[in-house]
Amino acid sequence: MNKLKKIFICLVFSVFLMSGNTKDAFAVSASANKTNVTVGGKVTVTVNGKGAVGRINYTASGALNGSGSIWVENNNVSFTVTASSVGSGKISITSTGLSTTSDTPEDISFSRTINVTVTDKSTSGGSTGGNSSSGNDSSSGSNSSNGTTTPSQSEDKRSKENHLSALTVSQGTLDPKFESSKTKYNVDLPGTSKEVTISAKAKDAKAKISGIGKKSLKVGENLFKVICTAENGSQKTYTVVFHVDEAPLVYTKLGEKNLGVVRVLDDVKAPKNFKETTIKLDGQDIIGYKNDQLNMAVAYLVDESGNKDFYIIENEKVVSQFIKITISSREYYVVNSSKVLNEVSQLKQSKIKIGDIELDGWLFNDEEKTNYNIVYLMNSDGKANLYSYESTEGTLQLYTPIVTNDDSLNTMTYVFMGTTGVFAMTSIVGFVMYFRFKKKSISAIKDYYERKNQG
Repeated sequence: MNKLKKIFICLVFSVFLMSGNTKDAFAVSASANKTNVTVGGKVTVTVNGKGAVGRINYTASGALNGSGSIWVENNNVSFTVTASSVGSGKISITSTGLSTTSDTPEDISFSRTINVTVTDKSTSGGSTGGNSSSGNDSSSGSNSSNGTTTPSQSEDKRSKENHLSALTVSQGTLDPKFESSKTKYNVDLPGTSKEVTISAKAKDAKAKISGIGKKSLKVGENLFKVICTAENGSQKTYTVVFHVDEAPLVYTKLGEKNLGVVRVLDDVKAPKNFKETTIKLDGQDIIGYKNDQLNMAVAYLVDESGNKDFYIIENEKVVSQFIKITISSREYYVVNSSKVLNEVSQLKQSKIKIGDIELDGWLFNDEEKTNYNIVYLMNSDGKANLYSYESTEGTLQLYTPIVTNDDSLNTMTYVFMGTTGVFAMTSIVGFVMYFRFKKKSISAIKDYYERKNQG
């Protein structure tokens, strides 16, 4: 039982440690190289800034002397304070505008206090003799000198300043207002904006800047990065996101319905066999889609309620909505039926309802075919046909129309009349010949029997 308790406690402790590590993924820490020092000695504090960026302030008080600030950017930095008198000293460290270096920066709060004890040199040990003391002091000074000069010889003397002192755009306003410590900005622009110029200036003349200059804009979100590279190679990235208004610039009408041309088409899938191209709508060039086989063009429009769909464009005007219908698990599109009026001229034009969609179609004059309607649809392969729709079963099949026009009707009438006349004349002649032959035959038979009886 005790063994199980120990295992459980270990698991809980492990989870605690893991959760603590996750929480402090961007934590900042600070430590001193010593907490006991003699008067005149120095204490070096190292700040670990991994995963964070911003300015750290420090203040020494009591027996210690020194204050200032340092910049932390995902690295370790150090500062030094001096022991000025015997007693206890305190080093207070706090953050100013510290944040994470992730793509979505978060503010980090940090504070730390380090206590240091300062003693007199005479109590630190060593010989008190003149020569010996002098020798010890000299030796101590030599070691101290070596201890401070060795790091400075290996230290990178190049500037690490990689902040911008200015960031401007040719149109719009940076939000928030520019500050060298802030790295992400937004700019709202009108829908007519096509390009913008980004300008920047580095704090250090030795730093280099990339990502500035003239930029092309598209409707919607446009993200650009300006990078300031310090002399020592360290970099700071400033991100500017331009939001170009997506509201339509071209408006039109379909009856009483107001429509606008959708400008952001990145996620729009064109109907099958339709290719993106430039078409005209009310005299203006817009992005549309065309099917050369059908000689049909459509545009993606939005109504006043925010509903977006394809509409058929003919002669630079919107003629109807490009409606999709599903029949027997297959997709069809409603297209302009005026192109096939001649093929169904013998039928009665009417409104046909398929599901919740009402469209133009035709009815048969025959009462026995009241359940059958003719509609003009385009299938998923991009081919338009006349279909016979059976309303009770909801089925669809190809319809082959009987083509009739005035010329063909007159010709057929003449042919019919001619063949009927010929048939009538032939029949009359046949009947006359038949009766004449019959009359002669009867007379001949009668003469034969009279001659036989006389003999």
